[in-house]
Amino acid sequence: MAEEKNMALVPSYFGAIKKTEQGPSQILSTMVAHSLALAKTGGFSVAPIRHYISGVELHDPDYQQILLWSQELGMAPENVLQILTSSIYYGDDIEVHFKIQDCTIRSLVIDFDLLPLLSLKWVDGVGLETLSFNGKPISPLEKLSLQEISAYPLISYTAPHAGRASMEKAFDAVGVKIDIAVTAGDSDIVKTCVADGLGVAVISALSFDAKRDLNLTGRTVNSLFEPSPVYAIARRDYTDEEIILSFINQFAPHITFSALRAFVAGGQSPLPKII
Repeated sequence: MAEEKNMALVPSYFGAIKKTEQGPSQILSTMVAHSLALAKTGGFSVAPIRHYISGVELHDPDYQQILLWSQELGMAPENVLQILTSSIYYGDDIEVHFKIQDCTIRSLVIDFDLLPLLSLKWVDGVGLETLSFNGKPISPLEKLSLQEISAYPLISYTAPHAGRASMEKAFDAVGVKIDIAVTAGDSDIVKTCVADGLGVAVISALSFDAKRDLNLTGRTVNSLFEPSPVYAIARRDYTDEEIILSFINQFAPHITFSALRAFVAGGQSPLPKII
């Protein structure tokens, strides 16, 4: 009488029970092979991730979109969703309101008076079909007040940076409290935090390039803050004077080479200029 090998049972992708060689490696190999075959035939699916905000069920991209806006505005996700669900746009021949279908936001109205978003970033996978606006978006050409700036989380330089001292002095002078959410040592990190939606920042105009920083919007606020000094530092024993003068002239073109040479030789310091 023939002796049958010991076998193990694993589920087959088509729903049957199939025998395979015994042992962990053989069982695992069979299960992986069946899973891959199932995926190739389209018979295997992963349930989409869903979240709830105030009892409203949302797919993950829509949920992440609400979180993104809530972080930028410093508001609770429940409050953001409540404003979105109550906002309606009335056009000549159209009415747009908040609509969810199959846990996906299909239609919404952004009211800039209630949700003063500085930018409209969208999460990948959002299935929005209709978008309308109420109110007036913040324009880069409009003048800001200290009170308006303080309404947002602030990204600031690490103390005792001169730019931070100037900013805090301006707010203290008018009795306005600010919320410094993040501090950083240089302007590039500050701008990265702003681009990620963590807040707004007051930085030197030299640190912002509208052509390069396409994901940011700059506003002139010279009238709100005292100018901060910018220093050019060189080694005392560095002998190539022309390179030093050219470097300074790059960010201070109003200072002539003759004025710089006179200063280096011990003469009067060139007059500062707000740039």
